[in-house]
Amino acid sequence: MPKKKILLLLVVLSFGSILAGFLTVPERNYLLVMHSLSVGFVGSSIFYFFVVYIPERQKRKRVRTRLEKQYKSIKLDCIHLFLIVSNSQDFKNRELLLNLKEFRCFFNEGISSDMTRWDAVANGLQGYEYGLNELLYFLRLLNEEIRHAMTTVDIHDEEVNAYLKHCSQVLSRMDMVQPDYDDIKLLCRNLWGLFTGFAFTNGGYKETDVIQEMINRI
Repeated sequence: MPKKKILLLLVVLSFGSILAGFLTVPERNYLLVMHSLSVGFVGSSIFYFFVVYIPERQKRKRVRTRLEKQYKSIKLDCIHLFLIVSNSQDFKNRELLLNLKEFRCFFNEGISSDMTRWDAVANGLQGYEYGLNELLYFLRLLNEEIRHAMTTVDIHDEEVNAYLKHCSQVLSRMDMVQPDYDDIKLLCRNLWGLFTGFAFTNGGYKETDVIQEMINRI
């Protein structure tokens, strides 16, 4: 039964208890009325706790766990692709690069006099259509997971809701990227923010993964 219908049912039962109490208690013994109301309130609270609260909490936990696992898995897939297109396959510890600071240090490292490893990623994606399609596929999966979470549970935290909506919109725009210089440049700019915590609004780096923080607050 939908949550709204259950809440409506509880309201109806509560008013029914009040009305029944006033109509059936002899000689308007209001102490008995209050007793009946208290019993009804306790019964309704227990009903709500087991029928609504616990199932909703369990569902929220399942959705949060699923999104967290998928987010990590998709980021690892992207990192693996970055290593390939930048000719850095020798780097074995991919999970280390899930750390924002480690990713920033590794891909910001100069590999020539005028190129960083992240520049090599951008250049590699521009000339590697299969790799670009794989990357866009990973980002599409992430967008689907975010949308699934938002439609499966009610996210009461407005900040979390707004941030996830924004992420979904950005990911949707990324899905339209073409293998030309300007589109790849914009794509890599957004990816740099995602994997390093760089905020283009103030030009600074965050030390914690904001998306992970938002997932934890679902």
